[in-house]
Formats: sequence, C-alpha cells, structure tokens
Amino acid sequence: MPIQWLVDYWKKTGPFALPFFTQRKIALQLKFGDQIIYRRHDDHKKWIYIENQATIEKYVRQHTFSFHPHQLSDDNVKWILIDIDKRNDKLPFKYIVEVTKVLAKMLDDNKQKYLLKYSGNRGFHFMWSHGKIKPKDIKSGAIYELEHQIVDKYTAQLEEHFHHSKTAKSLNKYYPANSHIFSTNSADKKLSHCILIDKNILKPNAVFRSPWSVHPTTGLISAPIEVGELDNFTQDNFTPDKIIPRLRQFEIPS
Repeated sequence: MPIQWLVDYWKKTGPFALPFFTQRKIALQLKFGDQIIYRRHDDHKKWIYIENQATIEKYVRQHTFSFHPHQLSDDNVKWILIDIDKRNDKLPFKYIVEVTKVLAKMLDDNKQKYLLKYSGNRGFHFMWSHGKIKPKDIKSGAIYELEHQIVDKYTAQLEEHFHHSKTAKSLNKYYPANSHIFSTNSADKKLSHCILIDKNILKPNAVFRSPWSVHPTTGLISAPIEVGELDNFTQDNFTPDKIIPRLRQFEIPS
C-alpha cells in the first residue's frame, strides 16, 4: 500500500524536482520496511524517465523515497557533483558544516557558481553544469578525468587549509597521528575515518540524489540551501513538514 505522508509530500514537492529529471535517465530508491531497493528500469525493462507529475506520483505510490537522475543527460549536458560525506562516527557534524563553508568560499573565490544542498544524511553536495560535452570526451573518459582533477584540487586545498586552521587542534583529535583529514576514495578502507570527497561517483552512468528527495535512511530531505544558512545549520530543519514551506525553484548553474 502507498505511504500516505510520502504521497502527500511528493504531491507538493514534485513540481520543484521535475526540472532536474528532464532528458535524464532516473534511478529510483525505494524502501519497504528496513529494506532499501534501487531500481533503474521500468516494467518493460527500459530506462526509467520521468516527464510529469503523474509519473512521479506513480512511483511514489510504489514506495519511492528518492529520485536519482543521471549526471549526464541524453543530450550530453554534464553535471558535476562534489560530495562531502562524514564517515567517521565520532566526528561531530559541525566539522562537516565547517568544511562545506570553506569549500564554498574556495568556489566563490574562483567565481564558480554552484547549487548547494544538504544530502539528507551525512553531508552536503555542490553541483554545477559543464554544459554540453563533446561525445568524444565522454567516450574517451576525458570529462571524468577532468572532474577527478577538480575534486583532487579542492581536496588538496581543504587538506592544507584544515591542517593550518584554528580548528586543526580540535579536529585532529578525531584522527590518528599524522593522518590525512580527507579522502577522495570511498573504496580505501585505510582512510575510512577521513571526511570523504568521493571522486568515485564521477563516472559513466553515475547518478545523484535529486533536490527535494527524501533520504530513505534518515527521512530527511536533500534540500537546496544558501551558504548563509550554514551558520545556524541543524539537521532538524530538514524534516518534510519543515521543508514544504521553503519550497522554491532552483537550477544547476553553469
């Protein structure tokens, strides 16, 4: 049976999420009890596409909490995602907020426009568009190599910043001596205590959790925010009932 609060939520939220689905394959994240299931194909074994509110509601009635568009559209418009993720359970979330503020400043200094959103769980996402990519750069992997270089560059700058910042002493007590604070490789178990800025999610057929989606583990909303909101950030403000009054249209900037 449909989950009524989820259906009600997406009836209000769907029109604001729909622009992020245009000409993009969609992966669904469904939840049944404690079981989370990913689905990429429809009943006819074809890629899922969502072009209207009715289709959103159809899948929500099937327990879809979260919609995950492909980073690359069918007409080759490529979005990049920089994902800041807390993996160290002992690390207070305030440090993830601080990292996000510092990265926002770095991007602003480089005049890089972006959409910032809370992930709905352990971190934040920065997104922007590369525009339309040449097919040869997609086929060769050049666009993904470029994105990995971008992640490496900003991660190195963050590492340098936080090793010499005022928060270094308090931050370092959550890490082994002489350890990196950041990692860009989610598969490296030796660095699983680090703050993750994962470049492994930048690859062919990669997806991202759309703005306004419900995180199936926490029930919190992956909602766009302004950088200024980080000063008083609290995850408690991202429940469905608190997000609905804040709904407005956002876009991925170039």
